[in-house]
Amino acid sequence: MADELSQAEIDALLAQGTDDIDEGGSPAEEIAPVATAPTRRAIGPVNKDIESLLMDVSLNMKIEVGRTRMSIDEILRLREGSVIELNKLAGDPVDILVNERLVAKGEILVLNEAFCIRITEIVSPKDRLARNL
Repeated sequence: MADELSQAEIDALLAQGTDDIDEGGSPAEEIAPVATAPTRRAIGPVNKDIESLLMDVSLNMKIEVGRTRMSIDEILRLREGSVIELNKLAGDPVDILVNERLVAKGEILVLNEAFCIRITEIVSPKDRLARNL
């Protein structure tokens, strides 16, 4: 049993080796600093140039009066004068969609013999995300 160490020998080895071990239990290594490229500063308020560029971006806007489901047969039987029943009642708010995403609700008005929409509700960003997932 010459392979076994006495308690005194174990204590001596432990005392001798603790200087080279970090708190994680592995031998301490010298870490050399690494040169890095300078980083850019954080961007502050929105750049006015970017804002002016975005003003020219076109978005697709739709006003949805209502929806319905029809079979192919029903669609093929549509003629001039056919009436299609929608899922909304007269006076219900219409949906305002931008790029297929609901952003607001409104009511239909007639102004100078043209249809127009008065916005009655802006959908909050939180609700917008929840509805469009």
